[in-house]
Amino acid sequence: MAGSALLQIQRDSAKMKTNVGPAEEMWEATVDAMGTSADEDQSLFESVEDEDDKAGKPESVLFRPNYKSEEPENIEFGIFMKSFNGFQKQERLFAADMVITLQWKDERAKSAIPKGADSAVLPTAEAKKSIWMPDIRITNNEMGGVQVISSMVKVSKDGTVDKVERVLARMFGDLRGRRAFPFDEKHLLVNIASTTLMMKDLKLVPTQDKESAGVFNSAFDGSNFNLDKDTPFTLREFEEEMGN
Repeated sequence: MAGSALLQIQRDSAKMKTNVGPAEEMWEATVDAMGTSADEDQSLFESVEDEDDKAGKPESVLFRPNYKSEEPENIEFGIFMKSFNGFQKQERLFAADMVITLQWKDERAKSAIPKGADSAVLPTAEAKKSIWMPDIRITNNEMGGVQVISSMVKVSKDGTVDKVERVLARMFGDLRGRRAFPFDEKHLLVNIASTTLMMKDLKLVPTQDKESAGVFNSAFDGSNFNLDKDTPFTLREFEEEMGN
């Protein structure tokens, strides 16, 4: 099971008269900020661990909460775009600064909460040592095109686990739109999916929390585009044939 955010945007002719080359400048700034950091593509979007990494880890880390009952894990997800950072490669690739949230239930995770506390907030790198994490990543990114800015995990006393990650990403999407320049529309896609679990094991469910999904008011300031007024933003779940 996979999830995605779809943003429909329209080119603004008025902006084109005043914003000379902003998309290219924003793109270069994003590339410079991402660089070649060792943290690239890690944390929420990390690749599958090798067997040596898994050795010695407890069951509560290695196995999903419902693995014995065979019920799928319901992972609520949200995608919030803080800023659109421009197009590149003939507008086939776009960059964005985003916050991606995941929420699920795991009674075993309550062991991470200190005695007498109602919750615990941990850096993701630390939380991974004692809490199971769904292997979720962006799937339509350019190779090397995801960098984590910040990442944290909150565990509540009812067993709810919230994971919040801010990332810079360069992604391919359905950017063809429906009309010709300069009145064209673009469809920006952000796809996420599990790297290890099949559809029968994990289900991504769009969040109903408006603060965790959407677009920041000034996200397209400095670009030649605006959000489509009719269908600006959509979260959805869908099935991938290979189950990734």
